[in-house]
Amino acid sequence: MVVAIGITSCAKDGEVGPKGDKGDTGATGAAGAQGPQGAAGPVGTANVIYSAWTDVPFTAITSSGTIVGYQAEIKDTKITADIINKGVVKLYWNAGTAAAPGIVALPYIETTGLLFPDAITINAGFTIGSIVMNANFNASSTTNSSNAKIRQYRYVLIPGGVAGRTDINWNDYAQVKKALNLKD
Repeated sequence: MVVAIGITSCAKDGEVGPKGDKGDTGATGAAGAQGPQGAAGPVGTANVIYSAWTDVPFTAITSSGTIVGYQAEIKDTKITADIINKGVVKLYWNAGTAAAPGIVALPYIETTGLLFPDAITINAGFTIGSIVMNANFNASSTTNSSNAKIRQYRYVLIPGGVAGRTDINWNDYAQVKKALNLKD
């Protein structure tokens, strides 16, 4: 009974004592299991924009009732002053089909009659918000006798980052496609 009275009658009446010294650091524990591999991000080059292969209609340009050429325009708000002044705008023409492509970079000048019997030209100029093309023939997208699309166009917009040098031949579509991981 004396012990019970002694335990119940004790109270905490004193002030809190000073903080003790910090103890020694414990041993490092074993490494945990490796977490799962994260999902792969998209393959490509940052900020590069490219269009799908697109049908483009050309309109005849006349002078005194005679057709003197053809003109077309592709509009895209992603063609900014910054892209034009510091980046690269490339335009490609597939004179063939998706199954049997004949892709060349614009401007295009043919004097040998490989694709057409007469000399042809397609030139391109770039302004903020658009690509303007001029040709000396009707270079409109159309279909061939098998009803496959031909004469389609694709552009690639490459914003400038750090001025530098590259070993890519920007006029070789196959090199550009590989370097920028473009999909058809």
